[in-house]
Amino acid sequence: MRGHRTALPPREALILVAVIHHPWLLEHHAEEFSELEFLNPDTDHLRRAVLDAATGGGVDAEGLRAAIAARGLTGVLDRVEAAITPQRVMTSRRIAFEIT
Repeated sequence: MRGHRTALPPREALILVAVIHHPWLLEHHAEEFSELEFLNPDTDHLRRAVLDAATGGGVDAEGLRAAIAARGLTGVLDRVEAAITPQRVMTSRRIAFEIT
């Protein structure tokens, strides 16, 4: 049975994909990234793995992916990347504008 705990929220997927593809974002925003509340347990676990891998700085996208794979989270990363579709991006964008 799928529910809110298994569905990947588009907001969480977008944030993770952005940080994984551009880990330099963490140089100035690691604290904000660490304080985000992720509702999905899988995306939260991936977020924590990204933070652990980026501790100390100097990690690139390839190194980050290697650290994610070493933790056995490649399947979660694949699901997160697959969740990013043009329709979902536009829906997330509309939701973000409605919230602000």
